[in-house]
Amino acid sequence: MKRAPEHSRAASFAGRPHEHPGAEQRILPVIGLMGSATRPCAPLAGPAGRLVAALGCHLLTGGGGGVMAEASRAYCLCRPRAGLCLGILKGTVRPAESGEPGALAYDPSPPNPWVELPIYTHLPHSGDDGRLPMSRNHINVLTSDVLVALPGDSGTLSEVTLRIDYGRSVILFTGDGEIGGHRAEYFRELARYPGQVTVARTPGELARELWEALKRLPPPSGGAEAVAAAVDRLLRRRFRPPDLSGKHVLVLPIGGTSAALAGRALGHRPAVFCGAEIALGQAERCRTAKAAAPAYGIALEIGGGGAKATAARPRVLAALRRLAVPWIHVVVGPGCDGNRSADELREALLDAEGEGRYRGCFDVFPLVGELQRQAAGRGGRRRPLRVIAQAARGGRTSLDHGAAELRTVPRRLWPVIPRIWLTKAVVVDSGGGEWQ
Repeated sequence: MKRAPEHSRAASFAGRPHEHPGAEQRILPVIGLMGSATRPCAPLAGPAGRLVAALGCHLLTGGGGGVMAEASRAYCLCRPRAGLCLGILKGTVRPAESGEPGALAYDPSPPNPWVELPIYTHLPHSGDDGRLPMSRNHINVLTSDVLVALPGDSGTLSEVTLRIDYGRSVILFTGDGEIGGHRAEYFRELARYPGQVTVARTPGELARELWEALKRLPPPSGGAEAVAAAVDRLLRRRFRPPDLSGKHVLVLPIGGTSAALAGRALGHRPAVFCGAEIALGQAERCRTAKAAAPAYGIALEIGGGGAKATAARPRVLAALRRLAVPWIHVVVGPGCDGNRSADELREALLDAEGEGRYRGCFDVFPLVGELQRQAAGRGGRRRPLRVIAQAARGGRTSLDHGAAELRTVPRRLWPVIPRIWLTKAVVVDSGGGEWQ
């Protein structure tokens, strides 16, 4: 069977105006999330809704309760957001009670409170009758550029089978659940061409499937550049930490680069930084640190890549959780260590957003100046701090792991790490109290 084009609409809804005057508008893709009208399936619907928002797309559902309401809620709570929450609503048309010839009455299905653009139809059929011509399910599957199916009943089953019969691809994100009593293997057997039905088991896998599906769409709604720009908009989300003046803060570096930079900037004795009393520590010595009763904890990572940092990250985060104080995990200058490409950084950010861990970011410029002053005041070496300063200016230098020396970022990474990434400190996880 000839494969139908994934771009299902001649024209799409235009996105909301960009924040900057004069910026070009792009046609936003539509991602449809289908699922149960009675069960919210929050561990699946919530991440799915957040990922649709993070990818800069419109969200389309049936506008009802259950999965549809939960996904719409998660989507609408994301800021900033480019798209709209669409609801395709069933309805019934009948003769008006007045008896006037030709007069009609309309009984709509009410939308959930998160639907921003309800689309009322005259199509009454759903559930077991979801494949009939008078079902709004045809609109759902044909309007969606990308369709994701979550656990559901006969209505969701009809949407998935219609999507397959129309020759369009579908992503199954069901966890341990089923669709109309069927597991993923059932739908794979129905597929009309290889790869038509794919399965995502975690939010991270769903992020990658959506990423690839959107890149396959033709411009101006899809393509690699459009998807990358949509993810980069997440860096506009601001993180505002509490006032740390006079508070004792424990900093646990992750990886050799972070330890080298923090050690030379702050020293290995408690120091005052931005009004807070900063003490460097090690994950293995957090029992001693707990006796010092820090008010806050920070897991500090430079660049966000490298095998040593990857191995140390779980240990450091576990140590902060044991302290039972508010804590955050901060990645300063993502990509400046040259260990990850821009697409790998974006996938990591999507993973964090889908799992609800991404908190926002802040500019590193104020931190650079303060770090330089701290080091100069103690007579310390200023050279290692240039890795952040030069990254903030869009430079191409990096601090090598395990040594306080500047290294050149590999040439293959030069054109693909946007300056906006290098100028940010990204908060990718938090726990406890006011930093949640």
